[in-house]
Amino acid sequence: MSIKNEAKTDEVSVEEVIRLLSRLNLRITPQRIYITKIILENVRRHPSFKEIYSIVKKEMPSIGVSTLFNTLKLLEKQGVISLFEYEGETHIDLPHPHVNVHCINTGKIIDVEDEESMRKLRELVDILRKNVGVEPIRTVVIVQARC
Repeated sequence: MSIKNEAKTDEVSVEEVIRLLSRLNLRITPQRIYITKIILENVRRHPSFKEIYSIVKKEMPSIGVSTLFNTLKLLEKQGVISLFEYEGETHIDLPHPHVNVHCINTGKIIDVEDEESMRKLRELVDILRKNVGVEPIRTVVIVQARC
């Protein structure tokens, strides 16, 4: 059972995540709720682990790195978010395949989800399947650009 099977879009609410955790018989702690809220509010910005930890630490100073890490891994496993490594940092993203553009001027990572980009991404995935024998589980493409 995962949120992927239940959510109508890739973006889910804190309430949906709480219901999922409850059905999985996982503890619903204030820390998990707050971390989930912060992640869902910021996911489209592709924040790094460090950024999320800094935000969460302001409200909950006693929270540990392992609590955040474990919550991120739980949310990733349940299809709520996707994690990817870029330039030595773990970033948080929406779980569906799309193209990310990293602006080297601003440092921002921006989603590109127009129809043409998605068609090309599907073609790339098909090439990987047919010619390399790779079945991508999650596709993260990052292009650097000046913006």
